Amino acid sequence: MTRYGSQMVLPEIGETGQIRLGRARLLVVGAGGLGSTLLPMLVGAGVGHIHIMDDDVVEEANLHRQPLYGMKDIGHNKAVVAVSRLNDLNPNVSLTAHPIGAQADTAASVMEELCKVGRERDYLAVLDAADNFATTYMLSDLCQHMNCPLVSASAMHWMGYAGIFCAGVPSYRAVFPDMSQNVQDCRTAGVLGPVVGLIGMLQAQLCLSHILGAVPSPAGQLYRWDAKALRMSSFSFCNVREPNQAWPFLSFRQLRDDDVVIDVRSPGEQPSISHRNLHSLPLDHLTRLKKVDVPKTKRVVLFCQSGLRAARAAALLHQQGYNRLALLAVRHQ
Repeated sequence: MTRYGSQMVLPEIGETGQIRLGRARLLVVGAGGLGSTLLPMLVGAGVGHIHIMDDDVVEEANLHRQPLYGMKDIGHNKAVVAVSRLNDLNPNVSLTAHPIGAQADTAASVMEELCKVGRERDYLAVLDAADNFATTYMLSDLCQHMNCPLVSASAMHWMGYAGIFCAGVPSYRAVFPDMSQNVQDCRTAGVLGPVVGLIGMLQAQLCLSHILGAVPSPAGQLYRWDAKALRMSSFSFCNVREPNQAWPFLSFRQLRDDDVVIDVRSPGEQPSISHRNLHSLPLDHLTRLKKVDVPKTKRVVLFCQSGLRAARAAALLHQQGYNRLALLAVRHQ
């Protein structure tokens, strides 16, 4: 039997479906817990062209939920190690490592390149496995602009979810217009390895089903897994409306000289950035001000460590009539 024989036996796949998988082009953002689970499934299934973007390195604390890596990989970039492992799994798949952070400009650059090299009818998608809300909103904006599916997932505590957004269905921003007020990650909130693994598998299955044109389509559905209750649930978000305003996340390289850049962090927080129109205005101080002395004709870029305080500050300025607003998450620069 051929490499893909077991799945080609399925009437929903066959030779035609396998060809579709082989022509698909994906950008996978994040090669951590979700990525290290979903990537072997996509590569094993014969998805033809996969770009992996991650600037993080393997740490021992990752290994309980990131089975793609081992002790000898500690200290090495995840995207680079992942490509090496996955090439051994299936040398017929084209794999490219991008050991850089996923920012608005870097992700757009990779997606534009994938558009150029592919055929018009080839499947193109972004898989959000970063599990970071600032990155997810940025990718949602990018996919909405490019009319490209976003397969996004997240896992934390005992729960996780996955869904397909954009490209004919509402964006992630439409489903989650308000950013979470509780910024945590697996280090601080905790997570069980099988929860991450199951959600990563679900994310891979959603992507494969979408590539193959499954009926009914999995797009516009959010699937949630509760490991404590051992229960899966889902709901449709196809009728959700897009938000009236959305403040984009920028990369540092997208700042312009005439921007007004406001640091809403507390004094002394790192890392610092430099800009000719940089101002320090901590969020707790901003909430007490009735008026901000900033020209409304300029674009105002608000930044903090995660992007959450910047988003809160943007909401305050929007109430004062500021409409040219953007966000910057400093730790991702």
